[in-house]
Amino acid sequence: DFMKGLILQVSALAFSALLVGCGSKTEEAPSNKYPTQSQADADTKMSGALVECRDSKLCHPSVGMLITKGLGDKPEIALCSGSLVAPDVFMTNSHCLPADLTTGVSCYGRAVVEFPGMGQYSDVRITCDSVIANSGFDTSESLSLIGQDYAFLKLKSAVERPVLPVSHAGFADEATFSIYKINPTADRKLPLGLMTKDTCKAVQGSQILPRFLEPLFPLFSTGDCRVVHGNSGSPLLDGEGRAHGIIQAGIEPEKIEKSKLKLPLEGPINGVSIGTNLACVKLPDEASFLPLPEVCKFKPGESPDLTPAEKKRELELFFDRLGKKLDPYVLTYEKSQSGLNRESFAYGLGAMKPESALLASLVNQPSGHLFAFAKPECFKSRHLSVFKSDEVQGRLPLALKMSYLPKIWQLDFSYNIYLQPSGTVNAAVLDNLSGEVEFSPKDLIENGSAKMKVQFRKVGGTSGNPSETVFEDQIPVCAESIVGVPANLR
Repeated sequence: DFMKGLILQVSALAFSALLVGCGSKTEEAPSNKYPTQSQADADTKMSGALVECRDSKLCHPSVGMLITKGLGDKPEIALCSGSLVAPDVFMTNSHCLPADLTTGVSCYGRAVVEFPGMGQYSDVRITCDSVIANSGFDTSESLSLIGQDYAFLKLKSAVERPVLPVSHAGFADEATFSIYKINPTADRKLPLGLMTKDTCKAVQGSQILPRFLEPLFPLFSTGDCRVVHGNSGSPLLDGEGRAHGIIQAGIEPEKIEKSKLKLPLEGPINGVSIGTNLACVKLPDEASFLPLPEVCKFKPGESPDLTPAEKKRELELFFDRLGKKLDPYVLTYEKSQSGLNRESFAYGLGAMKPESALLASLVNQPSGHLFAFAKPECFKSRHLSVFKSDEVQGRLPLALKMSYLPKIWQLDFSYNIYLQPSGTVNAAVLDNLSGEVEFSPKDLIENGSAKMKVQFRKVGGTSGNPSETVFEDQIPVCAESIVGVPANLR
């Protein structure tokens, strides 16, 4: 029940009027759409549109700008980003195309792609021939209805530029990617785009996209990179230059009604965006594409509740984020047996994980805070010599008990700047608790592991208030500390 309550606390984000689109419009980022007064005016704007690379370090030769013309007597001109995935195939977002340009339809005269000059490459403009594939997209602002958003365009001729390699490996949590994008500018009367580069971090478990909990989910969410109008279709590249996905939407923080959030925010929301994961997309004529993983078959709007496996993964990510906020530390214990030297023994503690013992009995502390005990992951072998010195007539102790003052962490839940369930972790000492550790030095030294039991006892409690075992498991010697240690001390 306690764990269920915790899941509810960290998953209680409520959104209202959250705008999802091709980035956000600000004074620094003009719109990527240009109204026209006539067909002739539209043709002038379309033919006069330019994209520039003003710093080669911020540009990629496979990335270009898509220019489209809408329908009607006064067709709108729009700019988007995209990339070359074959000599004559351009990848972008579905929503970057006018609604009538569906799969199999000609795009001649309605769309062109322009690549800026950079280094050894001259600027080049290629006319669109046809739409190879168009995923379609939902125009709803509801996050629960957002699906994959991609399109592949056949160009009239091949482009003498490098083709962008594509990876189907997906987005591991906190993996970093470079994004090359086209930002509209207001430097001239005709449409002008400026290529630039940013760094994004994959953020699993964000309440913007709560089901993105594994690398191969059809969509991904990122943080740290600002997405504006015109960036849609931008590829995200790994360190080897392979495209893992394409950006399709930026989140406008001002549209989130913070008064309805169930938990406080740790700071301003930082560059959260959503994109299409190429792990679940087959490229045109890609012969080696493997069958889609089951998770790729997820459809927006279906099964809004997380599955038990997804809830477990969400909790793993939550504890991992909290664990990273703990400063490196060790606990010190004093031996309680008489006749032994009062030497101290310290062992490494691992980050908090779902299997860690959360102290449900401490929830009702007067402060109302939650407290946690981080489980030890392994013994540090450099301390085993302490036990060797305790041998009595050549025999190691079968059991050793040590008393200590428990080191506890106070947890205060919140959402971080990526809208992931997180919190602050502060060391705390609870005066009404004492602790006791029990393990076997003999097993530890002879077998490389030992069963450890950690108990807490409330100080001053009644006889009906016995010790509470908060952790019990087989603990190995830390592998990284075995190197260079004599075998008899491992």
